[in-house]
Amino acid sequence: MLRGGDEFVAHLPCDSEVVAFTFESSLVAEREHITLLNLLERMHVQPVRPLLAARYQAAMGGLQRLLSLALDRESLMDRDPFDEKALADGLMGMLLDLVQPDDFDNHALPQMSTQSYIVRKSEEIAAESIDDVLTVLDLCHQLKISRRTLQYSFQNIAGTTPTAYLRSIRLNAVRRFLMTTPSTLRIGDAAAQFGFCHFGRFSAYYQQQFHELPSQTPRA
Repeated sequence: MLRGGDEFVAHLPCDSEVVAFTFESSLVAEREHITLLNLLERMHVQPVRPLLAARYQAAMGGLQRLLSLALDRESLMDRDPFDEKALADGLMGMLLDLVQPDDFDNHALPQMSTQSYIVRKSEEIAAESIDDVLTVLDLCHQLKISRRTLQYSFQNIAGTTPTAYLRSIRLNAVRRFLMTTPSTLRIGDAAAQFGFCHFGRFSAYYQQQFHELPSQTPRA
């Protein structure tokens, strides 16, 4: 954890491969910030954290998909706020998954009634924020819970992930918007209003959820 202007120096073997990201501390939910600080304190004693090969490969695969998606989206070059937040959120999630112990939060999961409340409250927040950029990190901030608690709650109660749920909310918003606008409005423009800037990927998500292409949705 560095202050602005501080130098960062790493001493590594000559055959090391380094992947480095810089995050503003405001991007980390309070509980996860404390978790990172505690982990960093431990790393003063054990500065290198060993990882199972499968866990490392899963993280690198997720990183490759995330960066490929970012490079596919021209809006990232235009500093689109949704893409920037989604990219930062995904990278922070990958980082936390790498540094947190395997049993992190497993012993402290809330009761099922609390998990149900978390999902219900997330639905309310998403409904109120349909016109705003909302990410998993935003839900963690507003609910004051960790990312893993949110993840487990959605998996146990809704049978899906928070990311898939938020995407579903936006897909439904696009569908309602298309059904109330004339066919002269381009589908890509409508999708972009709700954060879908890669049309091919949007069409695939749309067809998977509604069993029809966006062009087959009835228009006003």
